[in-house]
Amino acid sequence: MTTIERYVAEMKNASASKKITIIKVISTSDDKKVEELLVLCLSDPSPGVRIAALQALDKKDYYNEEVLLGLCHDSSRTTRKLALKLLSNYPKAEYLKKINSLLIDSDKTVRVEILNLLHKIGTESLPLLHRMLKDEDELVRRRAALYIKSLDPGEKLEEGTETYAEEESPDFDAPRIFGTIMPDSEPKEGALPYEEKLLNVMQTLEEKSENRLDYLLSVLEDKSWTIREYAIKKISELKDIDLSIIYKLLQHPIWYVKAAAVRILGFRKDENAIEHLLHLVKDSNAEVRRAIAEALGKIKKSDAIIPLQYLQQDQSIMVRKEAEKALQAFKQTGSFKTPI
Repeated sequence: MTTIERYVAEMKNASASKKITIIKVISTSDDKKVEELLVLCLSDPSPGVRIAALQALDKKDYYNEEVLLGLCHDSSRTTRKLALKLLSNYPKAEYLKKINSLLIDSDKTVRVEILNLLHKIGTESLPLLHRMLKDEDELVRRRAALYIKSLDPGEKLEEGTETYAEEESPDFDAPRIFGTIMPDSEPKEGALPYEEKLLNVMQTLEEKSENRLDYLLSVLEDKSWTIREYAIKKISELKDIDLSIIYKLLQHPIWYVKAAAVRILGFRKDENAIEHLLHLVKDSNAEVRRAIAEALGKIKKSDAIIPLQYLQQDQSIMVRKEAEKALQAFKQTGSFKTPI
């Protein structure tokens, strides 16, 4: 039995973390059986395994239209982005009907990856690019306008969108602070530079039976926005945790840890968090204040209305928009009267 055959046999009953380790080991091999094994891993129930397999296949210039189009609808946003990136290597107009539903993907970075694919497809994608000008996110709208101008320089954009085509953002995957882009500090190598690190975090978390919260809290200090987003999601899903630990993070000296704590409380719809968030509405960082508006909107308790009205007058347009969005959601519920 060859080394590759032994790994193939081990994969059958291996845990997700073990499979990821094997994928990393065999990914550099040119053996045809390796590619076949990686393709099989694309249907693995673990998103970490699917991501690791796609990442390895990306380095091998893998292309299977049917498989990749299917993965564009995967439950993992990272898998969707990787699949779209691989499709971009072989752009075809035939993709347009099959990726149409992804224009409203819940994840902004997936929608940006769709825009990249549409741009590579060419002028036949212009109708879909015009639809993206209506996207809820300004960065997506700006990228769509840039691509429309690139494909059809004479195209007249609707009033209010022309300015989006005048200035390209350096990083469409990063959050915006005071109207500027705050990119991940990690070097941008390859399609998704944070993939290796994200896989390591996922693998470590899966191997931990205890102290999962402590580990995830440490991940919140990572300089990569994508890694922190993963930790925020996982902490928000944990059951029966002591929220006083999260409250303490609201005083953390690093702004993005503080913002992460705010978002976790929002995702958990913690009504007791409101009194703690009130102390941060004048925080010096706009992303922290934006996160507060977002969290108050998710908690949806009448006590949140006054701080939201305050944030509606914030100097940052990001914060104002988030507060307005939350207040509008409150009005639609009709569950309380706006305080005078």
